[in-house]
Amino acid sequence: MGTVIMERLLAAELTAKKSLVGCDQSQSVRSAIERIGIKSEKNVFQAIKSANIIFLAVKPQQYKLVAEELEEKLKDNQLVISVIAGVTYKALSNRLAHKNIVRTMPNLAAKIGKSITAWYAPTNIAKKNKTIIMSLLSVMGISFQVKNESMIDKVTAISGSGPAYFFYTAELLEQQACGLGFTKDEAAQLVTETFHGAAQLSESDARSSAELRKAVTSKKGITEAALNKLGPQFVKIWKSAVQAAYQKAKVISKKYE
Repeated sequence: MGTVIMERLLAAELTAKKSLVGCDQSQSVRSAIERIGIKSEKNVFQAIKSANIIFLAVKPQQYKLVAEELEEKLKDNQLVISVIAGVTYKALSNRLAHKNIVRTMPNLAAKIGKSITAWYAPTNIAKKNKTIIMSLLSVMGISFQVKNESMIDKVTAISGSGPAYFFYTAELLEQQACGLGFTKDEAAQLVTETFHGAAQLSESDARSSAELRKAVTSKKGITEAALNKLGPQFVKIWKSAVQAAYQKAKVISKKYE
């Protein structure tokens, strides 16, 4: 995600290559950063010492190692934007001995500038920083602020994990298309274009998802036959799936407090 953010910042022309520095312990990651023309560092402090804005885009299990290297080394005016799943503002603030922190939750679609990103910051964050945050997050897609940090875990369960739900549904539908005699390529095209068209229609049409679904579903028709097979159990499965994701997000949050 760190590399994606740098690529999106460059594509949006919000910053120049010379103003960006990437940092990772892995040589392969640093090489990937350098291939897009950005300087890379292995040492965290070297990477951030002159930075005004710092994106922390690491896996939760790596955050403590990074935090140890940054502890009490950050300047008050440095803005830290966390893209670390499950690590709360309080945990970061206490560990880094720093207050100027924003917590975000984008998703995979940030790669093409189509993410929906929720962000949280304490109420005392400077107004100018809010403007900076919204500008930076806009390179990944649409963003919105949540007033309660607990909403970030809920966002994770819906849009953070959402692309996987989409891809899994597409995968299963492609399997059924192949079972009906289509080739893998034909099945992929049928499903991808159907979902792509439906998403675009949903975006441009004022009707709700429920209304659009009803518009496709003729009484006693073909689509209704399929939806009747899904039945109430399908709703229960979706509810339990989202709740499982939400509960897991909360467990991870507690683990890294």
